[in-house]
Amino acid sequence: MTPRRIHTLRTGQPLQLAALQQHCPSVFAAEASPTRGPRYEYIPTIKPLEKLLDQGWAVYEASQNRVRNVENEGFTRHSLRLRMADSDKNKYGGAADGTGELVLTNAHDGTAAYTLTAGYFRLVCSNGMTTGKQIASHRIIHSKGRSTSEVIDVASRIIEDDFPRMMQQIEGFKAATFSEEQSYALATRAMGLRYGSALQPFKAEDLLRVRRPVDDGLSAWSVLNRIQENVMQGGWETKSVFTGRKSAVRSVEAITAVHKINAGLWTACEELCTDGL
Repeated sequence: MTPRRIHTLRTGQPLQLAALQQHCPSVFAAEASPTRGPRYEYIPTIKPLEKLLDQGWAVYEASQNRVRNVENEGFTRHSLRLRMADSDKNKYGGAADGTGELVLTNAHDGTAAYTLTAGYFRLVCSNGMTTGKQIASHRIIHSKGRSTSEVIDVASRIIEDDFPRMMQQIEGFKAATFSEEQSYALATRAMGLRYGSALQPFKAEDLLRVRRPVDDGLSAWSVLNRIQENVMQGGWETKSVFTGRKSAVRSVEAITAVHKINAGLWTACEELCTDGL
């Protein structure tokens, strides 16, 4: 069996630093990978994280890439999803069905900039989404002059500016009704984001299946959530278009793929709500 390239830790409860240290040691890297040159600016993950923890945020999910190059062990790309305690969720992009998240991605081996994005966590399905292109993904390049304080400033802008815009978009999605053609178009976009130009192992309409009654219906929000959960979490049985055999759809775990599909689906939903087919 091929080793998993991604290690993801989530328990449904705030993750303690000791657990992060064990499962995602790149978060705690004190310097850049020895493969980086003098022009590379090390920006720590742990220092901004500690400041956010002091402000009441908590890490609920952590992922880290595995690599073949042993020199990059402990410096690889990693991603954290943070949210506030339930009692404070309405202050930070919260609603009855979920709450806003800060999504932090970084690497110390040159494979990623320090990226911060607004996300949304749905309570009903324990599923995290990421906003699209109309709500900026903030990138801090590892170049001279960049610092930890810049990360904290960006996090503050997401909380103050991006979260309200995200909640406004969600309300717009809830108010919009998709036709069957629009629903299928969004499912087709999801298949393209997931499989690219490769042969797709099942039909796009399979992504429209309803997992729970709350996600039934044709509001853009319901359709988006059905498709996003089905394509990201997998775990459901489908019949291969190649062999006709039944098999379980795999979940998406790679950090770059998770962000690409989430952001791409959100943007596609925006476009279908605004422009139609």
